[in-house]
Amino acid sequence: DFVQMFMSSEQPREVLSQENPVHHITFRNNVFRKSRAYAILITLKNDHFTFVNNTVAETYYGGLTVSGGSHHIIVLNNLFYKSGYTLASLDCLEGSVSDYNIFYDPNRTFTIPLPQFERHSIFGRDPNILDTVRMDFRLRGTSCAVNSGTEWINYSIDKNGVLRGD
Repeated sequence: DFVQMFMSSEQPREVLSQENPVHHITFRNNVFRKSRAYAILITLKNDHFTFVNNTVAETYYGGLTVSGGSHHIIVLNNLFYKSGYTLASLDCLEGSVSDYNIFYDPNRTFTIPLPQFERHSIFGRDPNILDTVRMDFRLRGTSCAVNSGTEWINYSIDKNGVLRGD
C-alpha cells in the first residue's frame, strides 16, 4: 500500500511569480491500486494534465483529485473502482474535459458537482471486473464499461494493444 502514488504541486514561489514549470503530464493505460490516501493528487497549477484509459481501485480517500488552478485537464475513459475522482475547484475548469468514466463503489454515492462534466459517465453500476483479489482488472464481456468509452486522439488502444470498441 502507498500513501500517495503520484503527487504534483507547484511551490508557492512559482505560483506567485506566474511561472509554470509543471505541465503536460500524461497517465495512460495504468492500474493504480490500494493507496492509503489519494492515488493521484494534482494541485497548484499543473496545467495540461491528461488521465486516460486508467483503472484506479480501492483507494482510501480517492483515486484522483485535481485542484488549485490547474487547467486543461483531460480525464476520459477511466474506471474508478471503489475510488473517487474530484475536479475539486472551479478554477480548474478552463479547457478541461472529464467524461466517459465509470464510477463504482457499493459503499459510496457519487454526485456530479459540475453538470458540464460526466454527461456520458456511468455511476453506481458494477463494472464486472474479472478478479480484483488477483489484480486482474480486465472486464467481463457483460461489463457496462465495454464499448462505453470514447476515442481521444491517440488513446484508442487499451493496455493489451486492442483497439477500443472491437
